[in-house]
Amino acid sequence: MQTSEQAAQLHRLGTSLAGRYVVEREVGRGGMATVYVAHDVRHGRRVALKVLDPELGAVLGPERFLSEIRVTAALQHPNLLPLFDSGDAGGLLYYVMPYVDGETLRAKLVREKQLPVREAVEIAAAVANALDYAHRHGVVHRDLKPENILLHEGQPLVADFGIALAVRNAGGNRLTQTGLSLGTPQYMSPEQAAGDRAIDGRTDIYSLAAVLYEMLVGDPPHIGSTAQAVIAKVLTERVQSMRALRDSVPEHVDAAVIRALAKLPADRWSTAQEFAEALTHARAPSDTAPGVALGGALARSASYRSNRLRAVTAVSAGLTCVLAAVVLWQAKSLRTRREDPTVRFSVDSLQLPSVSRGIAFSPDGRVVAYIAITGPGRSIVVRALDSQRSRVLLANGGFGQIFFSADSKSIGFVSGSIVQRIAVAGGTAVEVARLKSPVYGGAWTPAGEIVLGTSTGLIAVPASGGAPRRLTSPDSAHGETSQRWPLLLPDGKTIVYESAGRGGTDDARIGIASLSTGTSARTSTAGVCPVGYVGDQLVFATKNGVLMTGHVDLGHQRITQDPTPVLDSLGVDGDGGIPAAMSGDGSLAYQEGLPLKQVVAVDARGLAQPILAAPRAYANPQYSPDGRRIAVSIRTPAGTDIWIYDLAASTLTRLTADGTSNTAPEWTRDGKRVLWISNRGGSRAVWWQSADGSGTAQLLLKLVDREVTAAAFTSDGTRIVYSATDPANPDFGSDLWWRNSRVSCAASSPCDTTAHAVSATRFFEGQARPSPDGHWIAYTSMEPGDPQIFVRSFPDVQSRYQISTRRAMAPVWSPDSKTLYYIAADSEVRDLVAAKLRPSPDFNVLSRATVYHGAVDMSPSTSSYDVSPDGAHLLVVQRAGTERIVIVHNWAAELRSKLRETGQ
Repeated sequence: MQTSEQAAQLHRLGTSLAGRYVVEREVGRGGMATVYVAHDVRHGRRVALKVLDPELGAVLGPERFLSEIRVTAALQHPNLLPLFDSGDAGGLLYYVMPYVDGETLRAKLVREKQLPVREAVEIAAAVANALDYAHRHGVVHRDLKPENILLHEGQPLVADFGIALAVRNAGGNRLTQTGLSLGTPQYMSPEQAAGDRAIDGRTDIYSLAAVLYEMLVGDPPHIGSTAQAVIAKVLTERVQSMRALRDSVPEHVDAAVIRALAKLPADRWSTAQEFAEALTHARAPSDTAPGVALGGALARSASYRSNRLRAVTAVSAGLTCVLAAVVLWQAKSLRTRREDPTVRFSVDSLQLPSVSRGIAFSPDGRVVAYIAITGPGRSIVVRALDSQRSRVLLANGGFGQIFFSADSKSIGFVSGSIVQRIAVAGGTAVEVARLKSPVYGGAWTPAGEIVLGTSTGLIAVPASGGAPRRLTSPDSAHGETSQRWPLLLPDGKTIVYESAGRGGTDDARIGIASLSTGTSARTSTAGVCPVGYVGDQLVFATKNGVLMTGHVDLGHQRITQDPTPVLDSLGVDGDGGIPAAMSGDGSLAYQEGLPLKQVVAVDARGLAQPILAAPRAYANPQYSPDGRRIAVSIRTPAGTDIWIYDLAASTLTRLTADGTSNTAPEWTRDGKRVLWISNRGGSRAVWWQSADGSGTAQLLLKLVDREVTAAAFTSDGTRIVYSATDPANPDFGSDLWWRNSRVSCAASSPCDTTAHAVSATRFFEGQARPSPDGHWIAYTSMEPGDPQIFVRSFPDVQSRYQISTRRAMAPVWSPDSKTLYYIAADSEVRDLVAAKLRPSPDFNVLSRATVYHGAVDMSPSTSSYDVSPDGAHLLVVQRAGTERIVIVHNWAAELRSKLRETGQ
């Protein structure tokens, strides 16, 4: 039952945090803080709001504590629970972390008492990697215990990192006034129990070892009837071997824990990473070491393959042919008996941006790299498979595709048309080339060249830098418009790639090119994004995210058998790229499923209210003119379609049925019809249909030599403004045009549909939005270098004004045409900015203000949000969860088994 004091604190919080957080309920109390579940109104998410004990907060003081806690906010690691926010709410000091829908390790131990050896070791190793990351950034936890380890989707997340340190630094000697002891006796290191202020990361290693001890044995290393009794044992008693209490604990795990629990810090492991490796890398017979973790198994597997190959080579060189044959037969037999198993595991709780080929596997099979959102921007993250630790290699950039060098020592990455490289071990990124056209994937050859896919063909550039040279050109006579996503085959001389036609991914085929002769051929096999090569089988994807295999005849540059599906449920990005990659030895990494998003309505206070209940892959929501319905595109593995959501009835109805890409919906001004961009018919054009689904879809605008990427009617419906691009000519860019609408022409008179340029330059111009009053067109342009928002007078288009002052995209007008909204796109955490305009007598931007802060979704062709007809709400798409990367060690064995079952 809630006490009056608790009720008063809850009311105090609710009043002080109104407009920012809605405090729902108390969920727990600890020695330092009370934990509440709250709703983050600005970002539309549930959070854990932790409020320090009022007496403790009074001793610390807000300025010093909030200054100290900023250190924690800089930590970004997959196994660390991040800090979202902190502040002073009417004298109550608080900090905010994600709300994890799972349980604490303490709750699991209460229920199960002891954990399986393998599970306990994997949890401890993951936590150790998180500790190592934090220690290298100068932060010590000081209060690690089962209550601070959360379990989410099988992965541990360490909470409250650095909070105890912030309290200690902020409070100093004044902490004695509160009687508070930082740390929990059962998990407290001897030096911490003795009150030593000179504490480093080795105290966390001790605490983690104590936690692992309890996971395996059922109790911490030292127990007692009082805290003083426990502390006395921590300082004086030797820890009992876990094997004396549970004989299934492997000897190397027991030895690693005993060393981590040494009384003197100097006798423990020097780093948490060393502790993790000691837990997972020991060589022990499989029948006596059930706790050996996956990382050690993979490391031994790689070592075994390497040693076996060297042994066979040496024996073959020194013995007779007969003896060599016997040795090779024995090696083959041994390989059959000891073939590595296929093992799956995942990297969970990631924010993965929608980028093409954002996953790469090193050729030697030892490292997976991927692009994730770890802060204000995208980061390249690497994870060695013999470790559970992920490492940020390069942070906060606009990174797109990534690929490994042939020797697995470097990673190439692409940002737009700029290609760079960086060593896997770390260092400074080096620019390789700047191309005139966008890049779609890369393949790094053993000869030191990088083959790049572009819409003008395959280009080769020296990895050390230098002039690019053309390898191949699209075969326009056979409908080929671009050559993308190159993959180098094991012979080092053959490239397979995605050969796209005018229908984009609908008309994509697998292409094969020779590096030595420069010849290329477009096969008859439909497919996108080559992923890997096993034996004589090419692994590639379909446009819907299904992995296929087919036998490749390199001599005749063709695939000679019907492709066989082998894996589904892969994600597909907006460019048709598949976030999947294979290593040279047949392991696979891929992003599972589609990123889930949520549509929310944001009011003037910043309160976000979900509109469409079920998270899906939403994009481009648009209010109807009367505000009663929403048109939105929804992507599924089968394609993207336009749906209509009725706000009053809460019903969602599909509008489109043909084509695999139906995007960018726009309402007509009377609200009776919806127009959109569709790839039905082979190229992108404008179609429209009655919003109630009656009748059939009709072609509204199709260009002969270009494709339409977005379109909208002017307010009076007499003109249509559209952006167009030529996929076969990247120098054409994307330009803006307008023409009279055929529907506005009298049936009895000729209709002038001549195209008039709004802005047609060699730079990208798109996302055009006519103003409601009909006098202006807002759009995005790359002419300044970075994308910026401009406004042109209409229909004369003579006057032009720049609105934004930082990277910006996706303009949307307010109903009265006096405010122009846009996304400040200089980071993954994007702001919605409102620019107040004064059109006359002289056009001027009166003010700019951020009206919504969060990871607002962005679309390259049109706006990804909208303003309600009454101007009271913003309709925003934002992420509804995290994604998962699945890693399949030795997937080749599973693939071979499937092919045998199908007779391939």
